[in-house]
Amino acid sequence: MPHSQHTFAIALPSQCTADFVHGINETLRFFDGLPKVILSDNLKTFVTCADRYEPDFNDVCVQLANHSQFDLQATQVASPKDKATVEAAVRIAYGRLYAPLRNHTFYSIDEINTALSRQLEELQDRPFQKRPGCRREILQTYELPEMRPLPSDPFLLKSTVQAKVQRNDRVYLGRRKNYYSVPFQCVGDTATVVYFRSTVEVFIGPDRVATHARLGSSDRYRYQTGPAQLPRSHEEWRKAEGYDAAYFRSWARKIGPVTE
Repeated sequence: MPHSQHTFAIALPSQCTADFVHGINETLRFFDGLPKVILSDNLKTFVTCADRYEPDFNDVCVQLANHSQFDLQATQVASPKDKATVEAAVRIAYGRLYAPLRNHTFYSIDEINTALSRQLEELQDRPFQKRPGCRREILQTYELPEMRPLPSDPFLLKSTVQAKVQRNDRVYLGRRKNYYSVPFQCVGDTATVVYFRSTVEVFIGPDRVATHARLGSSDRYRYQTGPAQLPRSHEEWRKAEGYDAAYFRSWARKIGPVTE
């Protein structure tokens, strides 16, 4: 935020559009209000054609702006002079957020963000060195009253594809080259697959027949299977077959999540 320097930071797996939109949603939720303008660098996820006066913005970002009713602006190209406060906040983030965690080992992005959230709380309450108050106090006094409330539903980036249910009781989602199970009665039908950043939903006609947590961006050619969606013969065969990845993970789960 420009006046209070109230700062948010989040670790994301990539700079793809879905992750970028998720980062903006989390930022707005952290500030608990809508600004009038979002100013960003000219990364391709945000700006498709850079220009000093009239840049072209990514269609998804335009939809996000329309959903939340704020304006989009991009910094000047080459050597921008219009976001000095942002660059100062980046330096503070590295010094106050990243530096205390640099010797820690994390095993997931969620763990990183949990640790970042604790550092963020300390940063907002740290007194300023050259002016009275702290970031949180200035935000609540001057900026929050000028901001509008958040929309009731956050903007979600939704994609839809058509896929035929294969003989192995699964649909193929080519974006990340993974397979998601559906009830075996749907074999041969054409399904509509609606996927968000973290969720995959499969529809046959108007009926939703399966919902899965979406596999991560580093996963390729993996199978996401709901046990209730397999025919009984398949389930019995899997029990008889025995030692597959799911079997070992189920036993590891009895010890704990880290072992799993």
